[in-house]
Amino acid sequence: MINTILKHYPGARFDNSGGNFTIENVYGEDGLTTPRITAWDADAIGAPQPTQEEFAALLAEALNEGLKAYVRTKRWQVENGGVLVNGIKIATDDRAKTMLLGARIAAMAMPETFTTPWSDLDGVGHQLDAAGVIAVSDGVLAHVQACFVLQDELITGVETGTISTIEAIDAADWPPNI
Repeated sequence: MINTILKHYPGARFDNSGGNFTIENVYGEDGLTTPRITAWDADAIGAPQPTQEEFAALLAEALNEGLKAYVRTKRWQVENGGVLVNGIKIATDDRAKTMLLGARIAAMAMPETFTTPWSDLDGVGHQLDAAGVIAVSDGVLAHVQACFVLQDELITGVETGTISTIEAIDAADWPPNI
């Protein structure tokens, strides 16, 4: 929320020891809390305090930004959570993807003679030939691509209003991890 206000009101300042505006949760008669601007230094900020309608729009924007950040975090977690390719539990963190890229380049350069030992996520060794490395690489690529495709779909859903909760993001058809 703070970042959204700072984006729209460049004169606004906020820090832990104070600032020129305050947002607090105000309890309603229903027992629920609603964020409200409880202090606003219009002179320092250089703009009048937002109306409740304007503040509601800022809250909606902040919620959408938060949901999009959650989508990106979830995509990163799933992308890096490993994948099962041809019965082998393959790590998909950035280091593993870099190592796999190097192995793929070598396999493509020496398709007839290339072999390499490869450890899966359980530490079990597998001897992979060129075709095996390329198949694993293709499987990891498909996993990563599926993560980014779903991320784009979910962010579009947040922007259009069809996705409005973390639960909906979690319930999406994320690629499986191991």
